[in-house]
Amino acid sequence: MRHKGGGRPWLTGAIKQAALYNRALSDAEVTAAFRAGPTSVTAAEAIACLTDDQRAQHEAALGREEQLRRALDAATKPASIAYAGLRFEPPPTHLLKRGDVKSEGDIMRPGALSAVGEFEGDFGLPADAPEAKRRVKFAEWLADPRNPLPARVLVNRIWQHHFGQGLVSTPSDFGANGTAPSDPQLLDWLAARFVESGWSIKALHRLIMLSAAYRQSSRFDERAADVDSEDRLLWRFTPQRLDAETLRDTMLAVSGKINVQTGGPSFRPFTTTEFNATFYHPFDRDAPEFNRRTVYRMNIISGKEPLLDVFDCPDPSVKTPRRGVTTTPLQALTLMNSSFVQRQSTALAERASSADNGDLSKAVQTAYGLALGREPNEDELRLATEAARERGLRHVCWALLNSSEFIYVQ
Repeated sequence: MRHKGGGRPWLTGAIKQAALYNRALSDAEVTAAFRAGPTSVTAAEAIACLTDDQRAQHEAALGREEQLRRALDAATKPASIAYAGLRFEPPPTHLLKRGDVKSEGDIMRPGALSAVGEFEGDFGLPADAPEAKRRVKFAEWLADPRNPLPARVLVNRIWQHHFGQGLVSTPSDFGANGTAPSDPQLLDWLAARFVESGWSIKALHRLIMLSAAYRQSSRFDERAADVDSEDRLLWRFTPQRLDAETLRDTMLAVSGKINVQTGGPSFRPFTTTEFNATFYHPFDRDAPEFNRRTVYRMNIISGKEPLLDVFDCPDPSVKTPRRGVTTTPLQALTLMNSSFVQRQSTALAERASSADNGDLSKAVQTAYGLALGREPNEDELRLATEAARERGLRHVCWALLNSSEFIYVQ
């Protein structure tokens, strides 16, 4: 290791044993030491050479070391931890010339956008107004019935959730750089109804889902597609694939395994190892605490859930106003081979069988009702019953959870 030049000068192995000398050895002495083999003295051999007094001193020193170690552990053991913030009033805000934090201009007073709505954006507060008053004024500006922007944005997001795209296809940009609404009168009417209902999101969901636009068929019309290929004018209900979290929760629901406990800490479907850093290893386990709704799942960037990942579940650290929807072979392979899907198929089969007293045909009908919300037709019932008789009801339930009818709203 004396040589530091060359391509790889650093030791990449581990030193198991070393011999120390108080002088530089010659080449012959290094060779002789190597041929002599490793030499070492164990702690037991060293203690055996001590006198009785030295041995007593050694044991006393070990005892003091143990006492000091315990005292150190007790002193450094953390007590209950509480995270607290030190609140202070923010200083007045300056206009930064050309965005330079070192070039402060005039002091700015609290306010909102004056170009939105039919009222002023000035809050009527001094520049040094307390933060609490600023927040109250901003909340009043947002919830003012004359302010059309918040209601329109929220209505558009909920419409996007149900139809796959909003009336404004850029949900985070209602300005000049965004797209114009496909039906501005409908957007305004929905926003007005939303405000009139007391900002009730449940009432808005009901209004949209009971509409003729939402309840219409998803049948394809070639002539309409030639005019409006993206279905912006809603000439049909475009089939919507369940998002990743809803797909997982729906499987748990139809299998009867879902844990509907609300609140509390997230469940952690991963283990960790420490080696200079923390490494996360996802796992799949059948236990009530792991069968909670996906909203309670702790997301780890380096420990993604394969089922959620292949169905375009976004990284929680990145804002995703509109999710991408891809179709890949991995989705089909995951639905077929995932241990989670296999387990829910078995649970669905057991649930259907227990409800129909061993009648295989009735069990198939129950499985269809639970998974697809309908009765099987004559051909489906015949084929599914034959498959259940030959391969077991679990395989029929597995096929139902893999079907497009289960995965898509149409």
